[in-house]
Order: sequence, then C-alpha cells, then structure tokens
Amino acid sequence: MKKIKKSLGTKFLEEFINLRERNPIEFARKVTDWLKTNDIAFNVSELPDDSLIKNYFKAGRILKLQKNTKKTKQVIIGKGVVYDTGGYNIKTYMSNMHFDRNGALLAIASHLDTGTDAAVFFVVNNIHDTAPVDGDIILEPVTGKRVLIENTDAEGRIGLAHLLADTGRDYDKAITIATLTGAAVGFTGELTMALVHSNKLTDYPKLMNLAISGNEIWPAPGHKEYDDGVLTKIVGADVTNSSKYRYAGSSTAFSFLKHFFTGHLIHVDMAAMDSDKDGNGHVWGIKEITNLLRVLK
Repeated sequence: MKKIKKSLGTKFLEEFINLRERNPIEFARKVTDWLKTNDIAFNVSELPDDSLIKNYFKAGRILKLQKNTKKTKQVIIGKGVVYDTGGYNIKTYMSNMHFDRNGALLAIASHLDTGTDAAVFFVVNNIHDTAPVDGDIILEPVTGKRVLIENTDAEGRIGLAHLLADTGRDYDKAITIATLTGAAVGFTGELTMALVHSNKLTDYPKLMNLAISGNEIWPAPGHKEYDDGVLTKIVGADVTNSSKYRYAGSSTAFSFLKHFFTGHLIHVDMAAMDSDKDGNGHVWGIKEITNLLRVLK
C-alpha cells in the first residue's frame, strides 16, 4: 500500500498539538524554532504597549506569517491562549486548558498548506498584578472602541479583537479560528463538528454544502440583535465582552468580534475539537479551513 505523504501543516500540528507548555513566550519560541528549521518566513513581536491585548494579558507574543510578496486580501487569525485559568472569573475545571491555543496552531498549519497569510497570538490567561477584573474598561486604540470587561474568562475574543483591528488595515477578509466558547460544544456536540459563523447571508448555502459533503462544520445563526447585544450604555464604554443575550454564546462572541473588523468576517469556533476522546490533542481542521478558503473567495 502506498504511503500517504503528510503535509507540512499536518506535521506542524503533530509536533505541537500535545505540547504542555504554559509559558507563552517559551511556547512561541519553540514554534518559531520549528519554522526556522523548515525555512518558513515569519515575523514575531512582543505585545504592543498600551494595546488592548497587552493591557489584558501583560506578556506574550504575536506571530505573523506572510508567504506572498504582494499584499493579500485575506488573513487567518488564530487564538493561542497556551493556558486558560479564567483569570479572576476562575474556572472550576481546567485540566484540558492547555488546548486553548489550538486555534493558533490550526491557523499556522493552514498557512503552511495554503499559503494564506496568518496572524496569531500566544498568551496565558491568569491572575497577575495588572490583570483585569469585572468592571474594568480597556481601550482598543486602532478602532477607538472602549471594551467593558464583564467576564475575565471571555479572554480569547480580546486577543482576536486586537489582531482583527490591527490586520483590518491590510485585509478585507478574515477567518478567525479559536477554541472560544463552551456554547459551541453545546451547539455541535463534542465528537466531530466545529462551529462556523459568517456575517454574510450569501455564505450560508456554501457553508451548508460543505457541511453535508463531509466537512466537519455547521453554520450557526447571526442576528443584528446579537450585534446590538454586545453594546453597552455603561459610561466610558462602547462594547462589552459579554452580552445581553443569555444563550447563543458562540454567535454573540462573533458579534463582539464584528465591532473590530469592517471587512468580511468568518469565525470558526473549534472548541468541540480541542482534543480527542482520549484527552489528547486532535490533529484536525486543515481540510475544513482549506475548503472554506476555496468556497468563500
């Protein structure tokens, strides 16, 4: 039997999917060392001073990968929380929280196999001397949006919002990938499906065709009411990282992200796929992202 050759993206996922490194700077170093070994071009930087992400996480790294010399119009953005305690809204169960960086890993792997530009962040969500508490208001300087923190465990959308605001100056389409919400697991189940959002109604038939043809995705609803539900009347703030709507947490998280990107935004919530049934990292998703890129041109 002919042996199937693994793609570079698959090899990358296999290398890092089970890495239990809780220091985001060390995690980023190991990733960049691997990229150097494989002659992959990248740019790595510290969290920008006074940025939304720096004020929230204090320390970490941002990694950008661009294969084309020309400015492209599409970018994949991945969440890389190398460990998530929930911050001051501390989790009661967190034994698998080192998988909260799988969105960043999948974004990098997708770049390696498709050449689509990617941007990811590596941070840790914990309690530190300047960690936010519920009621804090943090400025995102690119868009000028002032974010009310109402749940420190809704941290992933903060990092994604920063990269969306930053890359929005160069791209008119973005796909965000993240293990973002437990609501996604409740929506799709935890065996095979990830959750996909889009802010364009015309995308839904394409996404449904992908889902029924064997791609492990399923479209979720988006409503203007959800977009308005993350607005706040608290003096000094514009949007909240929570929502007025109690349910549909994945959809309302997507509504939060839309406030930081003016282009065509698609969100993949892969929380259901963070690990396999044995509790190990799940090497999954490159096919799904590749097909999304193909049908949503």
